[in-house]
Amino acid sequence: MNYNELEKIMRPGQLSECGFLGHHESLADILEIDNKTVKKLGISHKIIADKLEYLVKAAVKIDRSRSPSLRNSMLIEKHGILVDGKYLVRIIIYFGDQECPWYDGHSSFMDVTIINKKTKQKIFFPELIIHLIRKHRFYEGKGTKYRLDPEKAVRVLDLQCKT
Repeated sequence: MNYNELEKIMRPGQLSECGFLGHHESLADILEIDNKTVKKLGISHKIIADKLEYLVKAAVKIDRSRSPSLRNSMLIEKHGILVDGKYLVRIIIYFGDQECPWYDGHSSFMDVTIINKKTKQKIFFPELIIHLIRKHRFYEGKGTKYRLDPEKAVRVLDLQCKT
């Protein structure tokens, strides 16, 4: 699939109601901007994705120890799960999956909020973004509600950057 076709299905109302890109955003431009931001911070996309994945998996594991069925758990959505004594992780679980726009077999059924209890800053993202960052270096378009700003993610997650 070429960039034009990919951009078309990433628009609102195509592969998803909200879309992965804003109405007039360029996928190539968004990828370039975010890649430059991550390089400027002296960190890697993998490190960001790894920390997000660690926090989500840790919260799910703690929650499952209390309630075996993740889809039936309200604790993780309403109150959140404290991970490492510092990150409050809230997960909203849906009954439908969102596919990766690259159609590479990945999908997700969760939205996540992570609050850094020390700084009170928070990030919100679809769980699919972990895969999108790791595999495609994509944080979603600036014109979408699901965008995860890489600079804010690094701050909230307390990731070590080169300065």
